[in-house]
Amino acid sequence: MVGPVIAITLGDGAGIGPEIVEEFFTHKKHQDFYPLIIGPSVLLPGLIRHPVQFTLIEEPAWNKLAKKITPGKPNGYSGELSFRILQKATELTAAKYARALVTLPIAKYAWRAAKIKYNGHTEFFADYFHCRPTMLMANKKMLLALSTVHLALKEVSKKITVDQISRTITTTTEFLKKYCQIPRPKILVFALNPHAGEKGLLGKDEEKIASAIKSLDRKYRIFGPVAADAAALALLKKRYDAGIVMYHDQALIALKISSPETTVNITAGLPIIRTAPGHGTATDIVGKQPADLRPFQSALVWANKLCRRQ
Repeated sequence: MVGPVIAITLGDGAGIGPEIVEEFFTHKKHQDFYPLIIGPSVLLPGLIRHPVQFTLIEEPAWNKLAKKITPGKPNGYSGELSFRILQKATELTAAKYARALVTLPIAKYAWRAAKIKYNGHTEFFADYFHCRPTMLMANKKMLLALSTVHLALKEVSKKITVDQISRTITTTTEFLKKYCQIPRPKILVFALNPHAGEKGLLGKDEEKIASAIKSLDRKYRIFGPVAADAAALALLKKRYDAGIVMYHDQALIALKISSPETTVNITAGLPIIRTAPGHGTATDIVGKQPADLRPFQSALVWANKLCRRQ
């Protein structure tokens, strides 16, 4: 039985994305969804020759750009191509030609070389849909929501506000209620500073975090702020349904130590469903060693599950 149509982008053409798509769809069975692959056929020669059921969406200009790409070396051409593919995939998914969108990794510096203003997918989606989405990262061990996304560490404290943390808590809780069927999720909020600020001695950011928690504690079950090491351990032991982290690597370190092969990115708060494997372009292994397909498979599983609970 064919399930929902899932749109899939190739990510950066010089990265591991095209290799993952080819390898997965030539060797894995996918009877519970229909793949709508968006990208140039020149990057998928093996898949085009293979008798597998899928639809490929491409534009003539994409193949011209793809021919200027060297595997393992993202550049302005690969950045422009991956961005054009993302725009088309988002447009198709928003128009309901697909029920969900799964994106493979882009190279942020290739986007910069192509003069694209966004630091990543999440920032693009926020602008495209005129909303403030929340970046969730999940694996089989835990689910974490990011209060800030792609920022230099020195900028994090400035970007953490009561409003931002409150929005992240709200979006995450409503996501868990709707898609994970948890009626009253328990949410643990990470501190930013060591030892949760040590009562202001090591920073006062925890005062903002505590204010956000207090503003919502009658509506939701929220706990914290708790020092990041203790919070990650509590999530690992399944004492809470999700954690709210203050910056990118608080989430990624915990997830990639606990279960890197199942780690996925989910963008909550969008009018579409979007997931992605939780790894980068892996340019160091392109064409040299087999790609690990498990994160991509996990992203597809999540997308399929979210479609069925929409």
